[in-house]
Amino acid sequence: NTMSIDEFKEEVYNLATVNGRSIKKLTDLAEQLKDEAVFLVEIIIKSIKESIPNTKLPKFYLLDSITKAVGGKYIEMFAQHIKSVYPVTFKQSPNSVKKKLLT
Repeated sequence: NTMSIDEFKEEVYNLATVNGRSIKKLTDLAEQLKDEAVFLVEIIIKSIKESIPNTKLPKFYLLDSITKAVGGKYIEMFAQHIKSVYPVTFKQSPNSVKKKLLT
């Protein structure tokens, strides 16, 4: 599983544009690695915090995709972190991205 987690991390950090295929691949991997959810959530949250503003939206779409498609403990884990990343991301984003973050 270590290689899969490393692969997941690399894919998340490389997710700079909204790419449905990549988001689906990462969502599927998150489902396969449910036992490692704590690490995957940490990777996504950290990547959102470290990303430049115009590359944060795809990572939020990934977070949304995982919570909707996989659910379970991912929902609770992401909920613990959302307040630390969403307001900052919203504030830093251009209006076009703010509209997408609100939907």
